[in-house]
Amino acid sequence: MFDVDDVFYYTSFAEDHGPFNIGLVARFHDLIQRMLVDARLKGHHLVLYSLEEPDRKSNGACLAAVQALLANKLEPYQLICQLSDFELKPFRDAARGRSEWSLSIQDILDGAHRAQQLGLVDLNKIMPDEYEKYEQVEYGDLNTIGPFVPFASPRETAKSPRLFHPRTQSVLTYFERSDVRAVVRLNDPLYDSGIFTNKGIGHFEMEFPDGSNPPLDLVRKFIRYADEIIKAGGKVAVHCKAGLGRSGVIVSAYLIYKYGFTGHEAIGLMRLIRPGMVVGPQQQWLVGNAGRFSRWVRLSWNITRLAC
Repeated sequence: MFDVDDVFYYTSFAEDHGPFNIGLVARFHDLIQRMLVDARLKGHHLVLYSLEEPDRKSNGACLAAVQALLANKLEPYQLICQLSDFELKPFRDAARGRSEWSLSIQDILDGAHRAQQLGLVDLNKIMPDEYEKYEQVEYGDLNTIGPFVPFASPRETAKSPRLFHPRTQSVLTYFERSDVRAVVRLNDPLYDSGIFTNKGIGHFEMEFPDGSNPPLDLVRKFIRYADEIIKAGGKVAVHCKAGLGRSGVIVSAYLIYKYGFTGHEAIGLMRLIRPGMVVGPQQQWLVGNAGRFSRWVRLSWNITRLAC
C-alpha cells in the first residue's frame, strides 16, 4: 500500500491544485522501480491510494497515469479506460476566481504522449534532484521543455561577471551546459541584456502586456527566430516576468506549429513540465488559434508574410 498524499505535495500559485510536475513523476517512477525489485514485496501487488478529497484524488490518478504512460510507452486511451470509473476533478490555471477553462487528465496524457513520441520527454533522463534545484528562485526558476528553457526574468544591472547575483550565474551556467543560444524577453526590461550577449547568447525583445495574448505578427516573429536556432541545434530560453503566462503561450504556439500539438496537448505538457504555465484567457486564445498555427506549417516558406 502506498499513500501518495504522504510523499507528494503540489504547491499552488493561487487556486490551482495540480498536476504534479515531471520531477515528481520521475521521483515516483524511481520509487516504483525500487519496490518492484524489493525481494520483500515479491508476489505482492502495489496499491496506490489517496484521500477522497477531489484535489488529491485527481493528482494521485494523474501521477500514476503519467508514470505508467511514460515508463511503459502506453497509449493514452489505455490509461483513460482504467480511470473511467473514477470521478476526477479537472485542473485549472494558476489564477484566482472563477475558472473559465479546464484541463483534463486526458489532455495531460495526450501532451506527454506526443512529447515522448517526438523525443521531447524521456522519463529515464529526468533527474529529480536537478529538476527541484533549478525550479527554485535562487537557482533561476527554470525548466527545459524540448528545445526551450522557460524561466523567470533576471533582475540584474551589473555588467561585470564578478558582480553577478548568484542566481544569474546559475542561469548562465545552465544555459552554457544546455547550449542555449538565444534569450527572448517578453516583459519590460529588468536587467541589462549584456549579461547574455557578452556570453555570446543572442537577445531578442518581443514585449507584450502581462496576462494578455501575443499579437499574431509577434508569434510569427518568435517562431521564425526560434526555428532558425533550433534547426541549427541550439535551444531558446524564453521569459516574461514569472516565466509562466506569456512564456507558456508563445512556447505552446511553437509546439503547435512545429510538432503538431493540439492546444489542449500543448497546455497539458506545459503544466506537466512547468506548473502554472498559460493563464486565464491565454488558454482559450491558444486553443482557438491552434488551427491557424497548424496552417502556417504549410506556408512556412513565407511565414513572415502570413496574414491568417
